[in-house]
Amino acid sequence: MDNKRVQQFCYRYLPIFERWSDGKWEKLTERGCIPELDYIEEALYDGTHDKLRDGSLLKYHTAGKPKKMTLAWHVNKSEYTAHLWFDENLICAVYDRFYGAHRDTNADLLIHIDYEHRKYELSLYRYGLKEPLRIPEDAYQIIVFKNKFEDYRSDNYDQPRGAWIW
Repeated sequence: MDNKRVQQFCYRYLPIFERWSDGKWEKLTERGCIPELDYIEEALYDGTHDKLRDGSLLKYHTAGKPKKMTLAWHVNKSEYTAHLWFDENLICAVYDRFYGAHRDTNADLLIHIDYEHRKYELSLYRYGLKEPLRIPEDAYQIIVFKNKFEDYRSDNYDQPRGAWIW
């Protein structure tokens, strides 16, 4: 097995519900419309996965690079589910550049979500950086469902129909 596939890093998933406005992320302020995260599931390139939905992925943990991820959240009575697939070569390059030789450094995988304007962005951040390292959009594909109907699909999405079913 390729050594790059089994490398481990220390990070946590950090979903952030914000609004994309004028080329930057802004905090949501309306009362009653603040989304609530339901769960995160992952499958990693090292062959492991976590579907326990126990909140452990929101804490720092040692894990490989993500291969597939599912996030679910709700806003009032609307239910959203986002499914992401990561390109192995591109995500390896991003993680290797970000972590370098310090794979045990605590980092955050930021998942910016603006469900109203259909804007989704991923980045890596660690203490001491001025700004997060944005993960290029071609390194992942995303499809989002709102109340079980397709709401958003990234331009580079090429997964077969039903690929989000694990």
